[in-house]
Amino acid sequence: MLLSASFSGAETAFYRTPRLRLKLDAISGDRTARKLLWFINRPGIFVSTLLVGNNIANYSISTATVLIVGFLLPNTHGLWIEISATIIVAPFLFVYCEMFPKYLGLYAPNKFLRLLSNLMFFFTILFLPLTLLLWGINQLVTKLLGGQQNEIRLTLGRAELSQILDEGHNTGILFEAQRKLANNIFFGSKITIDNYVLPKSNYPLITSNLKPAKVIEIAKNYNLIETPVYADENFQKNELDTLTGKPLNENFNELPIGFVRLIDLEITNRNLMDEQTKQLAQLLQTELPIRSMVELSSRYSVLTALILMQTLNCPFGCIIDEKRANIGFIHINTLQNLLLKTEKL
Repeated sequence: MLLSASFSGAETAFYRTPRLRLKLDAISGDRTARKLLWFINRPGIFVSTLLVGNNIANYSISTATVLIVGFLLPNTHGLWIEISATIIVAPFLFVYCEMFPKYLGLYAPNKFLRLLSNLMFFFTILFLPLTLLLWGINQLVTKLLGGQQNEIRLTLGRAELSQILDEGHNTGILFEAQRKLANNIFFGSKITIDNYVLPKSNYPLITSNLKPAKVIEIAKNYNLIETPVYADENFQKNELDTLTGKPLNENFNELPIGFVRLIDLEITNRNLMDEQTKQLAQLLQTELPIRSMVELSSRYSVLTALILMQTLNCPFGCIIDEKRANIGFIHINTLQNLLLKTEKL
């Protein structure tokens, strides 16, 4: 019963013990922390050892119960007495061999594992043949079903780091805003940007052959400070006459060649451009000060898209699908505001 309780509690404590704390203790020369760190870096072997040990312990308890009842009451109906004894013992085992040790492992994981570290190391060696067999089966099933262990490890790592941040906030090391920002960053790494697409219908059709003054007029009508620009050679002349300045249709899949800012258009309209911008405009055979636009896959996470846009110094992006068709647009302000929200994403 003690072994069953130890294995059950150790499993919960294993997932609750902060790895960072163990690493710091191990660096300082703590041998027990080094043992536990060895286990945590090999979770498959450790969990397999716990499962094997817990099953053997529970089976031993059941067998012992039947043998004791058969010895004490030899002249009774053995089958019914054995079944009754097992039913009576089961709640006791559930409380004291499962729930209570798991409670201890949940609220005092580091102390619980430290207390049992030598015992766990002994049984790891003792059950090694069975453990390796279980571990091999697990690896085979993972490969057959296409399981992604890296994602599981990342999820556990995020949960662990989030716990550390919560503890830092509770002890006064981190401010509430810092903790919420860190949590939002973790959530932003799991949410894809296709949830925050700016519809194409929000933007008018602007082509590279238009004059800056005309684009300023259209942008002001739509209350836009940035708008995508498309190559005029991709349209027929009658299409341009009909569609220019009109909202884009959601079935419109053409990719923009870049975007323009209202402030840049005003500077261009007043002929205040620098030489580099003038040369770029001549190269593109347009009068518009077109800026490059980053293309972002719809499968990118919020965090990945934000890092990419900031790295490329591009505040405006086009979201594309697997066939490189235009899905919509995204602005860096939208992504930044998501990370600064006070609630979880």
